[in-house]
Amino acid sequence: MGAERDLLDQGAFSLSRWISISGVVPARLERARAPARLRSRPIRTAILTVSTSVSRREREDLSGPALAAAADAAGCEVLAMEVVPDDFALIEDRLHHFVGEGYDLVFTTGGTGLTPNDITPEATLAVIDREAPGFAEQMRAEGLKYTPMGILTRGVSGIAGQTLIVNFPGSPKAIDQLFPVLAPTLKHVVRTLRGDSSHHESDRAG
Repeated sequence: MGAERDLLDQGAFSLSRWISISGVVPARLERARAPARLRSRPIRTAILTVSTSVSRREREDLSGPALAAAADAAGCEVLAMEVVPDDFALIEDRLHHFVGEGYDLVFTTGGTGLTPNDITPEATLAVIDREAPGFAEQMRAEGLKYTPMGILTRGVSGIAGQTLIVNFPGSPKAIDQLFPVLAPTLKHVVRTLRGDSSHHESDRAG
Protein backbone atom coordinates (compact mmCIF):
# COMPACT_ATOMS: atom_id res chain seq x y z
CA MET A 1 0.00 0.00 0.00
CA GLY A 2 2.91 2.32 0.76
CA ALA A 3 4.31 1.83 -2.73
CA GLU A 4 0.93 2.59 -4.27
CA ARG A 5 0.68 5.78 -2.19
CA ASP A 6 4.15 6.82 -3.39
CA LEU A 7 3.03 6.37 -6.99
CA LEU A 8 -0.05 8.47 -6.43
CA ASP A 9 2.02 11.19 -4.81
CA GLN A 10 4.38 11.23 -7.81
CA GLY A 11 1.66 11.69 -10.38
CA ALA A 12 0.34 8.20 -11.17
CA PHE A 13 -3.31 7.51 -10.53
CA SER A 14 -5.46 4.43 -10.72
CA LEU A 15 -8.75 3.43 -12.28
CA SER A 16 -10.84 4.48 -9.28
CA ARG A 17 -9.30 7.95 -9.27
CA TRP A 18 -9.61 8.19 -13.05
CA ILE A 19 -13.31 7.36 -12.75
CA SER A 20 -13.85 10.03 -10.14
CA ILE A 21 -12.20 12.63 -12.38
CA SER A 22 -13.68 11.71 -15.75
CA GLY A 23 -16.94 9.95 -14.99
CA VAL A 24 -16.86 8.06 -18.30
CA VAL A 25 -15.31 4.69 -17.48
CA PRO A 26 -17.99 2.88 -15.44
CA ALA A 27 -20.43 2.44 -18.31
CA ARG A 28 -17.71 1.19 -20.64
CA LEU A 29 -16.38 -1.24 -18.09
CA GLU A 30 -19.87 -2.46 -17.33
CA ARG A 31 -20.37 -3.25 -21.01
CA ALA A 32 -17.04 -5.07 -21.09
CA ARG A 33 -17.78 -7.14 -17.99
CA ALA A 34 -21.19 -8.37 -19.07
CA PRO A 35 -19.99 -10.65 -21.88
CA ALA A 36 -16.87 -11.52 -19.88
CA ARG A 37 -19.03 -13.32 -17.31
CA LEU A 38 -20.08 -15.69 -20.07
CA ARG A 39 -16.49 -16.53 -21.03
CA SER A 40 -14.49 -19.01 -18.99
CA ARG A 41 -11.24 -17.06 -19.34
CA PRO A 42 -11.63 -13.41 -20.32
CA ILE A 43 -8.80 -11.51 -21.96
CA ARG A 44 -7.64 -9.42 -19.00
CA THR A 45 -6.44 -6.09 -20.35
CA ALA A 46 -4.82 -3.00 -18.84
CA ILE A 47 -4.52 0.48 -20.38
CA LEU A 48 -1.68 2.79 -19.38
CA THR A 49 -1.73 6.42 -20.51
CA VAL A 50 1.71 8.04 -20.37
CA SER A 51 1.38 11.82 -20.17
CA THR A 52 2.72 14.31 -17.67
CA SER A 53 0.03 16.88 -18.50
CA VAL A 54 -2.79 14.35 -18.07
CA SER A 55 -1.31 13.10 -14.80
CA ARG A 56 -1.33 16.73 -13.56
CA ARG A 57 -4.95 17.13 -14.75
CA GLU A 58 -3.87 19.90 -17.10
CA ARG A 59 -5.28 18.03 -20.07
CA GLU A 60 -8.07 15.50 -20.54
CA ASP A 61 -7.11 11.93 -21.31
CA LEU A 62 -8.64 11.15 -24.71
CA SER A 63 -6.35 8.40 -25.96
CA GLY A 64 -6.77 6.13 -22.93
CA PRO A 65 -10.56 5.86 -23.31
CA ALA A 66 -10.17 5.44 -27.08
CA LEU A 67 -7.79 2.54 -26.51
CA ALA A 68 -10.11 1.00 -23.92
CA ALA A 69 -13.06 1.24 -26.32
CA ALA A 70 -11.07 -0.39 -29.12
CA ALA A 71 -9.93 -3.21 -26.83
CA ASP A 72 -13.49 -3.69 -25.60
CA ALA A 73 -14.77 -3.97 -29.17
CA ALA A 74 -12.10 -6.60 -29.90
CA GLY A 75 -13.40 -8.81 -27.10
CA CYS A 76 -11.03 -7.79 -24.30
CA GLU A 77 -12.04 -7.18 -20.71
CA VAL A 78 -10.54 -3.85 -19.65
CA LEU A 79 -9.93 -4.21 -15.93
CA ALA A 80 -7.45 -1.40 -15.31
CA MET A 81 -6.84 2.09 -16.64
CA GLU A 82 -4.04 4.16 -15.20
CA VAL A 83 -2.18 7.37 -15.98
CA VAL A 84 1.48 8.08 -15.26
CA PRO A 85 3.73 11.02 -16.18
CA ASP A 86 6.62 10.68 -18.60
CA ASP A 87 8.81 9.10 -15.95
CA PHE A 88 10.88 6.01 -16.74
CA ALA A 89 10.67 4.47 -13.27
CA LEU A 90 6.92 4.97 -12.97
CA ILE A 91 6.20 3.55 -16.42
CA GLU A 92 8.42 0.56 -15.73
CA ASP A 93 6.83 0.02 -12.31
CA ARG A 94 3.27 -0.03 -13.63
CA LEU A 95 4.18 -2.38 -16.47
CA HIS A 96 5.82 -4.76 -14.00
CA HIS A 97 2.71 -4.49 -11.83
CA PHE A 98 0.36 -5.46 -14.66
CA VAL A 99 2.59 -8.37 -15.67
CA GLY A 100 2.79 -9.54 -12.07
CA GLU A 101 -0.99 -9.37 -11.75
CA GLY A 102 -1.37 -11.72 -14.70
CA TYR A 103 -2.86 -9.39 -17.29
CA ASP A 104 -2.94 -10.93 -20.77
CA LEU A 105 -2.57 -7.64 -22.63
CA VAL A 106 -1.15 -4.25 -21.66
CA PHE A 107 -1.65 -1.38 -24.09
CA THR A 108 0.16 1.90 -23.51
CA THR A 109 -0.61 5.20 -25.20
CA GLY A 110 1.69 8.19 -25.34
CA GLY A 111 5.41 8.81 -25.04
CA THR A 112 6.42 7.18 -28.34
CA GLY A 113 7.62 10.24 -30.25
CA LEU A 114 11.01 11.87 -30.72
CA THR A 115 11.16 14.38 -27.86
CA PRO A 116 13.53 13.74 -24.93
CA ASN A 117 10.51 13.07 -22.71
CA ASP A 118 9.17 10.31 -24.96
CA ILE A 119 10.54 7.29 -23.11
CA THR A 120 7.70 4.76 -23.18
CA PRO A 121 9.55 2.44 -25.61
CA GLU A 122 12.68 2.43 -23.45
CA ALA A 123 10.68 1.66 -20.30
CA THR A 124 8.84 -1.11 -22.14
CA LEU A 125 12.09 -2.67 -23.36
CA ALA A 126 13.29 -2.75 -19.75
CA VAL A 127 10.27 -4.91 -18.83
CA ILE A 128 9.79 -7.34 -21.72
CA ASP A 129 11.62 -10.67 -21.96
CA ARG A 130 11.21 -11.07 -25.72
CA GLU A 131 10.38 -8.64 -28.48
CA ALA A 132 7.38 -9.30 -30.71
CA PRO A 133 8.19 -6.65 -33.32
CA GLY A 134 5.54 -7.54 -35.88
CA PHE A 135 2.83 -5.61 -34.05
CA ALA A 136 4.78 -2.35 -33.85
CA GLU A 137 6.18 -2.75 -37.35
CA GLN A 138 2.77 -3.30 -38.91
CA MET A 139 1.30 -0.39 -36.95
CA ARG A 140 3.99 1.91 -38.37
CA ALA A 141 3.29 0.61 -41.87
CA GLU A 142 -0.43 1.22 -41.37
CA GLY A 143 0.21 4.70 -40.01
CA LEU A 144 2.11 5.62 -43.16
CA LYS A 145 -1.07 5.07 -45.14
CA TYR A 146 -2.59 8.07 -43.34
CA THR A 147 0.38 10.40 -42.83
CA PRO A 148 4.11 10.46 -43.62
CA MET A 149 4.60 11.28 -39.93
CA GLY A 150 3.55 7.72 -39.09
CA ILE A 151 7.16 6.64 -39.42
CA LEU A 152 8.14 8.85 -36.46
CA THR A 153 6.45 6.73 -33.80
CA ARG A 154 8.97 4.63 -31.88
CA GLY A 155 6.52 2.26 -30.20
CA VAL A 156 7.65 -1.29 -29.45
CA SER A 157 5.85 -4.53 -28.72
CA GLY A 158 6.97 -7.54 -26.74
CA ILE A 159 6.26 -10.28 -24.25
CA ALA A 160 6.87 -10.23 -20.51
CA GLY A 161 6.06 -13.58 -18.94
CA GLN A 162 2.63 -14.40 -20.41
CA THR A 163 1.73 -10.77 -21.13
CA LEU A 164 1.84 -8.96 -24.46
CA ILE A 165 2.72 -5.26 -24.17
CA VAL A 166 2.12 -2.93 -27.12
CA ASN A 167 2.89 0.81 -27.33
CA PHE A 168 0.38 3.03 -29.15
CA PRO A 169 0.80 6.71 -30.04
CA GLY A 170 -0.88 9.26 -27.78
CA SER A 171 -3.57 10.15 -30.29
CA PRO A 172 -7.20 8.92 -30.35
CA LYS A 173 -7.21 9.25 -34.14
CA ALA A 174 -4.08 7.14 -34.47
CA ILE A 175 -5.52 4.51 -32.13
CA ASP A 176 -8.68 4.27 -34.23
CA GLN A 177 -6.54 3.82 -37.34
CA LEU A 178 -4.01 1.37 -35.91
CA PHE A 179 -5.90 -0.88 -33.50
CA PRO A 180 -7.62 -2.84 -36.33
CA VAL A 181 -4.16 -4.12 -37.28
CA LEU A 182 -3.91 -5.95 -33.96
CA ALA A 183 -7.53 -6.84 -33.29
CA PRO A 184 -7.80 -10.00 -35.44
CA THR A 185 -4.75 -11.54 -33.73
CA LEU A 186 -5.45 -10.90 -30.06
CA LYS A 187 -7.47 -13.97 -29.15
CA HIS A 188 -4.93 -16.27 -30.75
CA VAL A 189 -2.07 -14.34 -29.15
CA VAL A 190 -3.57 -14.80 -25.69
CA ARG A 191 -4.26 -18.51 -26.27
CA THR A 192 -0.66 -18.96 -27.41
CA LEU A 193 0.78 -17.15 -24.41
CA ARG A 194 -1.36 -19.38 -22.20
CA GLY A 195 0.26 -22.42 -23.81
CA ASP A 196 -2.23 -23.36 -26.54
CA SER A 197 -0.75 -22.77 -30.00
CA SER A 198 -3.58 -24.41 -31.96
CA HIS A 199 -5.82 -22.34 -34.19
CA HIS A 200 -9.49 -21.92 -33.26
CA GLU A 201 -12.39 -20.45 -35.17
CA SER A 202 -13.25 -18.45 -32.06
CA ASP A 203 -9.87 -16.68 -32.17
CA ARG A 204 -11.19 -14.19 -34.67
CA ALA A 205 -11.80 -10.68 -33.28
CA GLY A 206 -15.30 -9.74 -32.22
